[in-house]
Amino acid sequence: MDWAEGQKNVEFLTGLTGNSVLNKNAKITIESAQREFKSTGKPVKRYHSFEHKAGSWEHSQRVIVKVEANSMGTNIRYVASSIRCIRTKALYENAYCARGAAELRIKDHKTYLLSDRMSCSSFLANQFRLFMHSAAYVLIHTLQKEVLRATEYCNATMKTIQLKLIKVAARVKILKSKVKIELPVEFYGKCVFEKSLWIFQELRI
Repeated sequence: MDWAEGQKNVEFLTGLTGNSVLNKNAKITIESAQREFKSTGKPVKRYHSFEHKAGSWEHSQRVIVKVEANSMGTNIRYVASSIRCIRTKALYENAYCARGAAELRIKDHKTYLLSDRMSCSSFLANQFRLFMHSAAYVLIHTLQKEVLRATEYCNATMKTIQLKLIKVAARVKILKSKVKIELPVEFYGKCVFEKSLWIFQELRI
């Protein structure tokens, strides 16, 4: 945070661990959310921001608090940011929460496509390996969001799509004038597989 203060066009948005000082600054918002839930019985979500400077910080920062009061209790989250031109709720929901989605995409890339494997001896070879993993990610992601969006796989992990749709056993016959691929008569996800092939056929036309 201190480093970002001296940089041009660099902003930050990061989570903070709650403590007694932050809770004191957010006391009115916390108590207000708790009172409203107690009186209505409906879940309540409130946002508030204030300036705060911890002892180890060189500069005061904007701190955003999100308070959720419901039947499970009171959930309080804090975020620190140098961005002051965006409203509290929008900054938390559209920017901070969005980083969770980005982390899931990175997880797909590394965990399910094994893109962090850099076993080649040269830099360029490893770079090309990463490029190929990224190309595979784009293809599977496009398949999921465009072809599979109305199926049970629209929110599935890439591992599930690989195992249940892509890794289907087949017999390959190399003939004189063509290559023939024979699929099983029945297999898991056959209906979705057929739909996907039909869409690809339409795209070719």
